[in-house]
Amino acid sequence: MNGAVRSYLVSTLAQQVRIEALDETYSFNAWEVIHTENSYKFTLPQIEQWPLKQACV
Repeated sequence: MNGAVRSYLVSTLAQQVRIEALDETYSFNAWEVIHTENSYKFTLPQIEQWPLKQACV
């Protein structure tokens, strides 16, 4: 898809992360890639076409 931006974090060392609010601990390996987000960018003409495309579904 055009306009897609994918964001990642990289754990540069082996570590454990504790999130108290969830009562969870997560382990990460050194250089483990963590996918955090897909973001899509659209032009105004693409956005204006959405209602027309949705009517055909």
